[in-house]
Amino acid sequence: MNILADGKADSFIKWTLNDEGVLEFSGFGYMDSYSDELKSCRPPWAAYSGFIKRVVIGRGIKSVGAYAFYECTALEEVSLPEGFEWINSYAFRLCSSLKEIVIPDTTIWIGSSAFSGCTNLKSVTLPSGITEIEDFMFVRCRSLEKIYIPKTVRSIGLNAFLGCRGLKEIFFEGDRPQILNEAFYDVSATACYPGENETWGRYPLKNYGGEICWKKSCRVCP
Repeated sequence: MNILADGKADSFIKWTLNDEGVLEFSGFGYMDSYSDELKSCRPPWAAYSGFIKRVVIGRGIKSVGAYAFYECTALEEVSLPEGFEWINSYAFRLCSSLKEIVIPDTTIWIGSSAFSGCTNLKSVTLPSGITEIEDFMFVRCRSLEKIYIPKTVRSIGLNAFLGCRGLKEIFFEGDRPQILNEAFYDVSATACYPGENETWGRYPLKNYGGEICWKKSCRVCP
């Protein structure tokens, strides 16, 4: 195993890419954010975006920057450490080979469009610390089959699950969140919510842009 490239993500975070496509980050603090507008604004490892297969974020690193792994089309696996806090907007957008990701419970925020266009994403474990599912977060994640909405979530943003045509089961674990119009646009799914929770009976439940079959259940998780 040889080092293919290395450098600094910022003053306190280093990165190394080996010839097996493993991109590792070490250090501490919050990763810089990037942009896709100009080549000079892309992350330094962007030249290898079609080669990176695995990303390992080391302990001590608290965030992934915006556009950090944008269009890393070969990326299949991501490892995030305990103590991790947030994923910035567009961080994993168009990572079309990514199939699953477990996000640590220490994570408190995931930005808009963070996983949009991850067409092969089948499984994602959302952390119990987030309070919002931001706009466009899972747009066209058409392989996503089920999602558990943590009890801490208070709102689901615009077009959050737009085009998730494979999504068949949605499980709400707590109080009824604010769900913006078209949050589930083009989705046909069964949504289960805790029947004993009074917040779910205050207002009529809608389709939110899709075809949602709402089911009351005392036991949300199957």
